[in-house]
Amino acid sequence: MKKVIVFLILITFILFPATVNSLKKQTQKIDSDIKKNQENIKVAKKQETETSKQLEEIEKELNTVQESYYETEEKLEKAQYNLKYTESNIVIVNQEITSTNEYFKDTISKYNDYLFESKDSVFFEDYEMNDYYDIEEMKSIFGNAVETLDNINNVKKDITSTRDKISKEKLEIEKLKKELATKKAEIESLKIEKDRLIEKLKKDQVAYQSNISNLKKQKAQIDKQIVNIINAEIKKQKAKEAAAKKKAEEAKKAAAKKKAEQEKKSGTTTKTSTAKTKTTTTKKENNQNYSNKSYSTKEIISNVGYLSYPMQGTTVYSYGSKKPGDVVSTALEIKGTLGKRISAAGAGTVIYAGSLTNLGNVVIINHGYGLTSTYGNLISLSVSSGQTVTKGQQIGVLGLSSDREPILYFETRISSKAVNPAIFLN
Repeated sequence: MKKVIVFLILITFILFPATVNSLKKQTQKIDSDIKKNQENIKVAKKQETETSKQLEEIEKELNTVQESYYETEEKLEKAQYNLKYTESNIVIVNQEITSTNEYFKDTISKYNDYLFESKDSVFFEDYEMNDYYDIEEMKSIFGNAVETLDNINNVKKDITSTRDKISKEKLEIEKLKKELATKKAEIESLKIEKDRLIEKLKKDQVAYQSNISNLKKQKAQIDKQIVNIINAEIKKQKAKEAAAKKKAEEAKKAAAKKKAEQEKKSGTTTKTSTAKTKTTTTKKENNQNYSNKSYSTKEIISNVGYLSYPMQGTTVYSYGSKKPGDVVSTALEIKGTLGKRISAAGAGTVIYAGSLTNLGNVVIINHGYGLTSTYGNLISLSVSSGQTVTKGQQIGVLGLSSDREPILYFETRISSKAVNPAIFLN
């Protein structure tokens, strides 16, 4: 009979890890995807912040260029107006010069006629007047006409110089306007690009957050399946206990009946005292198995005793603290060194020794009175399912977590519900 029971237990723990392992593969991917999405959100937020700053600088530069462009347009309009005005002045001055030259030509012709008739002078037609006549004499003859002509010529020179200056300034302004227009187009194109990038980054963040929410729901469903598996194991053990108890009672009744028949056959009368004999075997819950009764933490500690730390180290996450991706820790996570020995926090029976979702190799110990303890992220196991362990006994060796860190996952549960390990640690 013992061999049959052992065989059934072995079959249970062979099938149990296989089911959990399939769930492990799913949740490992989920945890990895949650982490990736969380990192993507951080990167997207950082890029959005940087791009927003760049966009602010671009808009400032665009405003500066826009102002310069408007100022340049005003200058160009003014220069074009001045140039047009100067050109018209040059036309007027040229007309005055032509008129004055005609006047001089007519006057000189008359003066030549006068000289020829009065002085029998030589013919002056092929000579320049300024070379032949003294300027003072010319002034006395023509009054202020020469001075007027000089002033007109000076004005023409000034106007011509002004026109050249304005024309040059116009070319420079047109060149600047063209450069500003090109720069403005480049900045506006860059601004559109940055606006699109910010919009994309915002959409990405929403998508990543949505992915995280969906992944958390999936993980919760898988965690629920794991709890159901543990509860199913508890139910099986309870059924085995009940069957064994029933069988013992039936054997006891059969023995009593057989004894009574033998006594009756031999004719021996047995007097039973009115006071029923009390047996010293008081009915008590087996502290190595699950019980139907719910116990308070005080009752558990009173019967099981306080648990000890399975490993000395630095607490990275305490029960209830938030981890990356807004995941809440349901255990005490202690950082140690790779290869460090892990010991049982209390005496009990190993109900699981294998691998679990995102926890690597795991040992689960039943301490009795509904209390179990879980030890995750082990690189190797020193115990097996069904084995009885004592407090402080080595159960495994510390490995790496999913974050590639030597962190022990130490969890306590009462009737499959996670509770704060600190309650049971002395």
